[in-house]
Amino acid sequence: MILAISTSSPVASLALFSPDGQCLAAAHRHAPRSAGAALMEMMPSVCPTLEGVEGFIADTGPGSFTGVRVGVMMAKTWGVLRGVQVAGVPSYRLVSAQRAVVLPNKRGEWFSVLPGQQPLFVTEFPDGAVGYGPEVAEPTYPLAERCGEVWSELEWTDPMVLVPKYLVAPSISLPKSAFGAPPA
Repeated sequence: MILAISTSSPVASLALFSPDGQCLAAAHRHAPRSAGAALMEMMPSVCPTLEGVEGFIADTGPGSFTGVRVGVMMAKTWGVLRGVQVAGVPSYRLVSAQRAVVLPNKRGEWFSVLPGQQPLFVTEFPDGAVGYGPEVAEPTYPLAERCGEVWSELEWTDPMVLVPKYLVAPSISLPKSAFGAPPA
């Protein structure tokens, strides 16, 4: 069994797959700022035990800075715990593998991705695209259960190698001094 995780958007999701990519169970929940807790609450219905899980897939972003880190770290931790490989998949592939996808950027821009191409910054939501964000009337969120659509593209690796894929630098401030260091 393979367990997939998506936490890059306001919707957290889990899906359990057979080794050939067939979705056996899935759950998702609107959980802004509480993806880790939502995943743990959904686990019993999707994957009651990690026994027998042979790999983990994580949504690597773009998306919520903390949300992406939560999902990637859970996949890495469980991968190390079980001694199995992990794979990452971009969040736009979990929105749609066949259509143009648009994801919000905190800076008032959008990431636009056409199938088979690299993401671009745009300032408007293109016609015919799917995705989510403040101006989207019918949002389509990245869901772990869509990993089956890109199963043949997954690249398995050691858990310690898996990292989030940010398209822009996180908008966080750096500390003025090291934690615990005396003021200068």
